[in-house]
Amino acid sequence: MKKKILELLQKLPFEKIKEHPLVVKLTESYRAIPPQRKKLVHIGGVCFGIFLIYLMIQGSVSYLNSLKQDIEFKRKEVVGLAQDYDQLMRQHKPFLDDLQKKIQSQEKWIPKEYFIEFLKRQGIDEKSIESIEDTPNRTFENLTEYVSKISLNRVSLKQISQVLSNVTKSEKTLSIQNVSMEKKGENLLKVNLSISSLMRK
Repeated sequence: MKKKILELLQKLPFEKIKEHPLVVKLTESYRAIPPQRKKLVHIGGVCFGIFLIYLMIQGSVSYLNSLKQDIEFKRKEVVGLAQDYDQLMRQHKPFLDDLQKKIQSQEKWIPKEYFIEFLKRQGIDEKSIESIEDTPNRTFENLTEYVSKISLNRVSLKQISQVLSNVTKSEKTLSIQNVSMEKKGENLLKVNLSISSLMRK
């Protein structure tokens, strides 16, 4: 540190500062002061220096207090967020535990075959299943999300309601992404479903 200060002092243009008109005028004025008054000037200079140091200390203390308050405010914010997170985790723990069990017990399966059997159990005839397309969407560590696009024709509103209700109750990790319906004849519908599922790699 001392070496750096010395290097910095060496770089300062002292000769140019000494030759500055204002510095020259102040030097000449100081030399013209009688010896008796120079003592007063020295005392005044010391007092002014002490005053400047006091102002610097006050400024530093104010800055430190402001910084301390800011840190305390941020700390309270972080603590509040942590408490909110803990509360949310407690509220959703049953759901998360159930989801974790489903994922851990998840074995390799083929969504298309599963959905054909699933729809049959809801009373939908295989002839009403126009198409099922499985597409890998995203990967999460050792799991892959598939999106199954299912197209059904000439099904009743009751059957679709049952399908949507039972998707969320499935032993698989399923979630409905999109549903669109179009009327086909009296009390019959054409339905397009997008259902996401998770599968172990």
